[in-house]
Amino acid sequence: MLVLLAGAAALLTGSLPTTGVPPADAASKADHASAAGKKSKKKACRATKKGPVARTPGYPGKCRAPGTKIAPPMPSTSLSDSGKLPDLLVDDAGTAHIVWLSEGGTGPDLVHYCRMKRGSTSCDNPPATATMFPSQPSPQFNEDHAGAKIVAIGDDIAILSFRYPNVVSTPLGLSSRNLYLWISDDGGDSFSGPALVGDNEPSGDAEVFGTSDTLRIGTITDTRTGGTFFQAILPGQYSGTQANLGEDGPDRAYSGSLATVNGLPMAAFSSLDGQTFIRQWNGAGSPNDTANWSISEMTGREPKLAAGPGGAYLAVRDAYYKPVKIHRLNGIQPAAGVTMADTADVGARDLVVDPGGTLHFAWVDRASGSEGEVRERRSPDGKKFSSTRLLARAPGNGAIGQLAVAAAGDGGGFAAYVSNGSVVGSGQVLVAPFGRQQATGLPGLGNRPGGGSAPGTEVSCQRIKYGAVEMLADEGCLLSASGKAAKVSEGPIRLNGLEIIPDAGVKLLLGTREKTIDSTGRVTVQLSNGGDPIVLFRGELHLRLPLGAAGTKLVSFDTGSFPVNLKGFPVQGDIDVILREDSVEIPVSLKLPGFFGGLTGNAVIKASNDHGLEVASMQFHVGALTVGPVVLKDLDISWDGSSNWSGSGTVIVGGARIEAEIEFRDGDFHRGFVEVTPVPFPGVMLFTDVYLNSVSGGLELGPLVIDAGA
Repeated sequence: MLVLLAGAAALLTGSLPTTGVPPADAASKADHASAAGKKSKKKACRATKKGPVARTPGYPGKCRAPGTKIAPPMPSTSLSDSGKLPDLLVDDAGTAHIVWLSEGGTGPDLVHYCRMKRGSTSCDNPPATATMFPSQPSPQFNEDHAGAKIVAIGDDIAILSFRYPNVVSTPLGLSSRNLYLWISDDGGDSFSGPALVGDNEPSGDAEVFGTSDTLRIGTITDTRTGGTFFQAILPGQYSGTQANLGEDGPDRAYSGSLATVNGLPMAAFSSLDGQTFIRQWNGAGSPNDTANWSISEMTGREPKLAAGPGGAYLAVRDAYYKPVKIHRLNGIQPAAGVTMADTADVGARDLVVDPGGTLHFAWVDRASGSEGEVRERRSPDGKKFSSTRLLARAPGNGAIGQLAVAAAGDGGGFAAYVSNGSVVGSGQVLVAPFGRQQATGLPGLGNRPGGGSAPGTEVSCQRIKYGAVEMLADEGCLLSASGKAAKVSEGPIRLNGLEIIPDAGVKLLLGTREKTIDSTGRVTVQLSNGGDPIVLFRGELHLRLPLGAAGTKLVSFDTGSFPVNLKGFPVQGDIDVILREDSVEIPVSLKLPGFFGGLTGNAVIKASNDHGLEVASMQFHVGALTVGPVVLKDLDISWDGSSNWSGSGTVIVGGARIEAEIEFRDGDFHRGFVEVTPVPFPGVMLFTDVYLNSVSGGLELGPLVIDAGA
C-alpha cells in the first residue's frame, strides 16, 4: 500500500460559514447594498429592529403599508344571454371546459359546451360540439332539471345529462328517468354518444373515482323524495341500481355532494332537522349497495365536499344564517372547523381542491349588498386561509347564482356563474378567469396545448412592467394603495425571475411612479425551478429600481450580513443581480474547500419570470494547484442540479500522471478514486528506493491521501 500525505501547513481546511440572522450588534452592518452612496436627506427606515436589510444607497425606504382598495377581478366573458346550471372543469393546461343548459320550450333542453383557453375570451371548440341533446320521442318533455355535469375520465371528457319525464326503453325495461353520457377523446373537438348509462339524477354532484384501470363515475341527488341516492356508472354497462345513502330517514335528502378520497367515493348530505351525514364506500362489494358504506354524523346544513392532493374537506354551517365553517376530514371524521367571515347570509358557493393541493372556497355574500360579486379564500391545509379576494363581478352588478369553480395545479382557474337567474332559473351565463393565467407548459385533455396570457398582454392587476423590469403576482390582483401610485401584495411576486416571498403579515409595496420596492418586514428572495430553491437573501427590502435598461444592476446583496450557500459551496463577495429583458443574470464566486488553498470558481446564474432558474448546471475550472510534492491539474467541477458537485482532473506525483475523479456533497469532499497511467519499469522515483509504477484505488482530500495498491 502506498500512502502519500502532503504537508499539514499546506492543507488547512476552511470551515463553511453558517447562514442565519446576524446578531443585533451587526444590524447596522446588515443594512447594506453597496457601501458607497450619498447620504439620504431622510432617515432610513426599518420595519424590524434587527436582521439584514437590502437597501439602495440613498433611498430611505417606506416601512408602513398604506390602506388599500379592494382589487377588481378580471373581466367576465358572457357565454349565453339565457342559460342555467353551469358546470366546469379545468385541465392541466389551464383550459376551461364549461357546460350549461338552455330551456327548449317546445323543443328539447340543450346542453352547451365551451372550451376556453387561458388568455382567451371566446370558445375555440368546433360548432359541431357546441350544442348537444339526446333523441327522445316527445321533444317538449325532453327536459333536464338537474343540469349537465362535466368530468375528466383519464384523458377523456365526459358530459352527463339527465332527462325526465319522457319514457324510453332501457336494458332493464321502460323508464322515465334516464341518464345520458357523451365522451370526447380529443379534448372536445368531437363527441361520441350519447349512450344511456343509468337512471340516477346527478342534481347534487358527479365525481370520477377508482383506479386508473377501473375508473367510474359516481352521481348523487339533491332534494329527492325518499333520501339521497348514489349511483356508480360502470364502464360498458347500464346501471339500474342505486344506493339510498339516506335510507335511515326520509328527510335525509338534501345538498348531496361527492368527493374522491384514496380512490373511493365519499358523500355528504343533510336532513331537515339540521344534521349532516358523511359516508364513504369501503371498496368492497358494489358501490350501489348502501351496506358497503360507512357513516358519521355531525350538526350542520348545506354540506359541500372537496378533496385532492392536500386532503379532504367539508364546508358546512351549523344552522341557517350562521357562517360557513371549513372542516378538514380524517377519514369521515371532521376536525374542528375554521369559520369563514362574511358568510352568515351566503348565497351561491363552491369548494374545490386544485391538483396542486390548494383549497379554494368561493361564495356570494348577500348580507353586504354584494350579490353581484364572487369572493374567495384559499388555504394549503384547511387551517390557515388567505385574505379575501374577488374572483368575479357580474355586469351591472346583477345577482350571482349557480356558481361553479375549478382551477389548475398552479392555482389559476375559472369561475362560471349565472347573473340574475336566482337559484335554478335562467339568466346570463358568464365565466371569469382568476389567479395565474400564464401558460402552464403542460398538455390538456386530448393532449391539446393550452393557452396563456403572454407577458405583454398580462392583465394590469397582476403585472407591473416598464423597460426590462417586470413584476408579476402569482395569484390574484395587486391591490391599489389608497391615494398613492403604488400596488400592494401580501403574496409572492416574481421580479425578472427573482421570487420575493413575504413572511406572514408582511406586505410588499410596489411603487409604480417612484419605481421602488419596499417590505414592511422580512422577505425571502430566492431562485427556483421547482426543486430546492437557492436563497439569496432574507430580511427587509428597500430598493429603488433602475429605470429599466437591460445590463444595469438591479440590486446587490451582501453575503457578509446574509451568507449565501450555492448547493453546498459558499458564495464570496457581494451578489450583484444584473437586469436583462424579463430576466436576470447573477455572476457569483464560489469558495472551494480549504484544501484548495483559498481558490474560487466562477459561475453565472440565470433566471426569468417564465421559467424561474434556467441554468440546470454550473461548473468551474482549477488550472493547477501544488500541494507539497503533488500537483492537482485541470480540475473541472460541475453541479448536477442537486446538492452534488463532481469533477475530474489529474494528480501528478513525480513524473506519474494519476487520473482522478472526485465528488463533493454539500460543499465537502465526498469520495474519489484514482488510476495511474502505467510507466516503464521500475517506474517513477518518489523517494530513495521508492518507485511508483501503477496505482488504482481511493482518493481523499484535506489532507491528500491516495490509498491504493502500487
